[in-house]
Amino acid sequence: MRSPNCLSENEIEQILRFHLIVQDWDVKITTRSNHHSDVVAVRGSERWVIEVASMKDSSLINSFVAALGELLQRMDVDGPHGKYTVAFPDIKPFRRLWERLPSLMKRKTGITAIFIDETGKITEINE
Repeated sequence: MRSPNCLSENEIEQILRFHLIVQDWDVKITTRSNHHSDVVAVRGSERWVIEVASMKDSSLINSFVAALGELLQRMDVDGPHGKYTVAFPDIKPFRRLWERLPSLMKRKTGITAIFIDETGKITEINE
């Protein structure tokens, strides 16, 4: 069951698309068979892969872990020079899950997190 203040994946995608286009990124959004969305942005030689997840059911943990797993699998495909990010609605349970991830994992993979609140405010966290 979705929280009333929890953005859907589609809402997150649209906010990210607008935010990235304004910063001169070329943006492509795809949905794969597992229903997680990829936002792939390219600007010159820069490539940014963002895995979008939301609260589709009562299992935030499953959504969180699935998004990280999908992103980790993409790292080889998009090469070592890309930027990799998971994007979630800005709600406390997703924030807590991100905070609980070991800092070593975040540093070694370079994965960042984006949290988007119901007003469209985007916060990126590197560690």
